[in-house]
Amino acid sequence: MNQKQARMLDILSRTHSLSEAAIEMETSQPRLTQQLKAVERELGVELFHRSPRGLLLSEAGQVFL
Repeated sequence: MNQKQARMLDILSRTHSLSEAAIEMETSQPRLTQQLKAVERELGVELFHRSPRGLLLSEAGQVFL
């Protein structure tokens, strides 16, 4: 994991929103979604639960962060 990916996870855990995080990181929401999925594949765990209300850290995500 690189520094940009760590920053992404920090922003996502704070904003609970892919769209808000994408704005803050000056990228698109689809690209950020791809990056999050890549990190989760690399680590082999789901870091966030996705719901209509936004993102919530999973237990693995809490431990990781």
